[in-house]
Formats: sequence, C-alpha cells, structure tokens
Amino acid sequence: MRKQVSHRAVEAIQQKILSGEYRPGQSLPSQIELSAQLGVSRATLREALSMLETLGFLSIEPGRGTFVSSSNPTQSGSLSDW
Repeated sequence: MRKQVSHRAVEAIQQKILSGEYRPGQSLPSQIELSAQLGVSRATLREALSMLETLGFLSIEPGRGTFVSSSNPTQSGSLSDW
C-alpha cells in the first residue's frame, strides 16, 4: 500500500517538474510543506524524493534542500523501472 502512495507522490512531483511549475535549479518546498500539499507522510515523501533523484529529476543536497535537476530529464524516467 505505501509503495502505491509513494508512486502517486512521485507522479505528482514529476508532473510539476515536467509542466514547468518547478523549474531547473529551483528549490522544492520544505518536506513538511510538500508532504502536507501531497497529503502523504514525510517518510513516504522522502521515499518519493529518493526515487525522483534516482530518475534524474531531483538533486538532494543534505543540509541545503532538494532541487530540481538542472539537467533536462525526459519522461523516459519512469516508475516502471522500480
């Protein structure tokens, strides 16, 4: 069940990146704020952010924040790889 929730969170964030709502180099909202926006726990959000980092959409910098990757990820990065 939790895996499905994290996949929905991944898809929601991925859509915001692909639509341009979150631009390359932009910092994402705090984990507390983002988890509230998505209606998921912080643990689920962290799992989703980790997946998006692996897919090349995000760069997680401990102590600084989570940023949209400056490289241009394509829709080819998908959850089916998981």
